[in-house]
Amino acid sequence: MLYLIALFFPFVSLLLVRKPVQATISLLLHLLAAFLFVTVIASWLGFILFTALVLHAFFVVHGAQADRRAERIAEAVRRSD
Repeated sequence: MLYLIALFFPFVSLLLVRKPVQATISLLLHLLAAFLFVTVIASWLGFILFTALVLHAFFVVHGAQADRRAERIAEAVRRSD
């Protein structure tokens, strides 16, 4: 679900994984990408920027899910000892 959100609104997915500073920067870059995409002169630059934002959000979401998974495993190991 977070990956689907990251595909369309990268800054929202960053907020959901508790990365507010990265989400704020992503929102500003998202707005810049939307502006560049609308302009005819630099629409390709807006597309590249938006693609980079989506990829960054995917990596952050994947890392957050891996951290949660590692925490669950570590907690299970602690309980078994």
